[in-house]
Amino acid sequence: MEPLRDAVVSPGAALARGLPLPPLPRGYVLLRVRLAAWTGFDEAVRAYGLCEHGVAMGASGAGVPVDHNAEEAPQARLLAPVCVSPEWLPGVGADGFLATYTAAPLQCLEEAPDADYSAFSLHASLACSTLRVLAEEGVASAVVVGGGVYGHLAALLLASHGFRVAVWSRYRLRCSGCGVSEAPPSGVYEAVVSATSSASMLATAAARLSGVRVYVATPWSPGPWALPAWGRLAVYTVYGEKGRGCWRRLLADAWSVLKHRVVEASGLSEPPVLGGGAAGYLYRL
Repeated sequence: MEPLRDAVVSPGAALARGLPLPPLPRGYVLLRVRLAAWTGFDEAVRAYGLCEHGVAMGASGAGVPVDHNAEEAPQARLLAPVCVSPEWLPGVGADGFLATYTAAPLQCLEEAPDADYSAFSLHASLACSTLRVLAEEGVASAVVVGGGVYGHLAALLLASHGFRVAVWSRYRLRCSGCGVSEAPPSGVYEAVVSATSSASMLATAAARLSGVRVYVATPWSPGPWALPAWGRLAVYTVYGEKGRGCWRRLLADAWSVLKHRVVEASGLSEPPVLGGGAAGYLYRL
């Protein structure tokens, strides 16, 4: 095994070489990273300095297990994250996937297909959790604020399940069954899905929408304090989930659309600022 690793680390997403391998707490797996993603989640972490100093960045990716400190060795050839927790936020408070090696808790990993879209497993799983929350709340309409990878996947999934969906995105999206606008939507909607790190976008949406009773956020979203106009809300933070298989189906179905918004990269390098309609970067390591 190589004794050292390279990684894109905080602050500033700088490339560092010759770092020691990460420690393996109980229940963790050491992964040789093969795919890594950089999306709006990571852009927000870099822009707002949300990460701990020196952690490897990149919230999602996929890797081959090479060592473990778990009761049983993982049997999968390729593992990808499908959930996070306040204790394990890759690229924020724990090592992420923009590294040649990273460590992750086995309980948050699942076997991933040998496909480029597996780099975005976490975003798809968060979208699946969003669908579950809104279905359990009995809502029929939602506004997705933000059109990055998570927002795009959430909108596609909700629309495919019969929700009336509006997407406010600064970029044009292909989303069958969605109303997509570069201007803030208005009208009556029961739920807002935060797919942005911009509190000002959410505040603008709050001023134009009525009937909102459910707010769904990710750990990278502004809190409900950004939404003064809506009053009392059922507030949910989604962390993803294991064992449902939804994320694989969603990515397999949506990749033909999403891949046109992903810029491919080879090897580790400092990610340029996202722009020009790109939803993310895909790294093959």
